[in-house]
Amino acid sequence: MDKWRMHLVVPDDLDRIDMILRSWETPGGCGGTIQAGDIGWKLRFGRQATAESLLEWRSPGGGTAVVVCQDSPDDWWFAMDPALARDRALADSIADWAMEVNLGAAISVDGSGAPSVWRQVFVECGFEATTDAWAHLWMPLGHADAVDVPGVDATSGNAQAIADRVAVQRAAFANSTFTVEKWHAMAAGPSFRPEFDLLARDEAG
Repeated sequence: MDKWRMHLVVPDDLDRIDMILRSWETPGGCGGTIQAGDIGWKLRFGRQATAESLLEWRSPGGGTAVVVCQDSPDDWWFAMDPALARDRALADSIADWAMEVNLGAAISVDGSGAPSVWRQVFVECGFEATTDAWAHLWMPLGHADAVDVPGVDATSGNAQAIADRVAVQRAAFANSTFTVEKWHAMAAGPSFRPEFDLLARDEAG
């Protein structure tokens, strides 16, 4: 643990972490683990709560090597610097921490940014690899493509559209706690892109 040191994230770190996660994403793709947008979504609970859900590992020179996000009490997600993705010492450090604090939870280190060394390290510590199959599907959109669709409009700047967007979100998930206030907290974050927060209406409105 001498080479890589853990740092607790504070609210003032969030904009910097947002930029770091963006720089780690695959060009033209949607990444494999946590992304800047995931942190942006958590900002609906406020900057303090979001910061408290994150941990950061830094190199001796101060560079960020790994960002860890506690998505729920039983689910932890990792993103790592692609240049260090095959660094066994770094993977060992994270695994040692996970064993030391006895997470007893699911740890997600899969995806294009996490080669087999990470899975190998955690399996050696007693974690079991999941058998769930999943795939990322996406369609790259430019600004014009995102908004130039009949019946589809950006929600920003329209109080009724924001309220309706929140209502759709709540209707889609039985335990959703999303509110207009949380939408505004999320939209104030560095990851929010208004051209991609869209509401589609049918002919009846």
